Amino acid sequence: MNRDRLIEEFIRQISIPSISGKEERFALYMESRLKELGLKVEKDSSGNLFARLEGSVAAKRPVLFCAHLDTVPTDPVQFSIEGETIKANGSAILGADDKAATTAIVETLLSLKEEGIKHGDVEILLTVQEEVGLVGAKHFDVEKAKSRFFYVLDYSGPIGLAVCSAPYANEFHFRFLGKAAHAGSEPEKGISAIQALAIAIANMPLGRIDFETTANIGIISGGKATNIVADFAEMRGEARSRNSEKLEKQTQLMLQAAEEAALSVGAKVDIDCLREYEGYTLSENEEIVLIAREAASALGLNLKLVDAGGASDANVFNLKGRKSLVLSCGYLRPHTPEEEVSIKEMLNLSLLLKEIIQRA
Repeated sequence: MNRDRLIEEFIRQISIPSISGKEERFALYMESRLKELGLKVEKDSSGNLFARLEGSVAAKRPVLFCAHLDTVPTDPVQFSIEGETIKANGSAILGADDKAATTAIVETLLSLKEEGIKHGDVEILLTVQEEVGLVGAKHFDVEKAKSRFFYVLDYSGPIGLAVCSAPYANEFHFRFLGKAAHAGSEPEKGISAIQALAIAIANMPLGRIDFETTANIGIISGGKATNIVADFAEMRGEARSRNSEKLEKQTQLMLQAAEEAALSVGAKVDIDCLREYEGYTLSENEEIVLIAREAASALGLNLKLVDAGGASDANVFNLKGRKSLVLSCGYLRPHTPEEEVSIKEMLNLSLLLKEIIQRA
């Protein structure tokens, strides 16, 4: 592995904007980079990049590494390098989520080529719009991949963490319908949709419900003016749990709170409840986990299985029948201006990927 080359690659990548839905420029860069390294690359109708490096040993099992091309909304990246750490400066994120992963992928492929390592097929999947609902993964045809194991590179923390469990999630849209009236002269003739919404929130169990269940209302809007009893108000929220039965219970409590709140003031409520993504659980004895554990051990690392509170492309791929394990990438505090990444950990990630390829 080449430290200076890896740093240069990372800086080049984070300098290319790629917020969700506007990843085209970065996708073009990665497409060109992968082709330079000898991979066959195709782009599907959603904008995902799928690439394959033909193996030099037919008997070796193919392996797939997945990362996402997009970042959350941000200002242009500003950064500093302090020892072994690259840090975001100013108001922008760094973009190490997920460009630490795409950088490590490039360095791994360069190392395979330079060292003449014998390997099976290596497949690379770079998805679009992961941050806004796993959109690219949902539209990717997994039958294109020879690999049965997908390693998804998209988790914070030092190298050696692997996500064995991730939540199911439901998304809610509540629309409260009241009756407008003059708030000063005849408020009693109105029905406040905002009041109904407020009562609903007050009666919903929110925040940390238990060790594997959470709920949140994240967006609220409504009303037209301070002197009009609001005839419309709406809110959007979510509930997550690594236990599908607990998620169903939490969902029913939130729906019931909204319906009872509307009824209590004479309003109505329309509710959309959609399954945002499915959860999954992998056992420590799954072959995909054992391969990663062996690879980590070869580097002197102990693979630690963790439960995640959020989703990744692995949620989609596990549902589609491809065993998928999420690996950490060495960054900290993603989605914030305090985001940073360890150069040493990016190198370790590259080494881990190389070991997985050899052990697959």
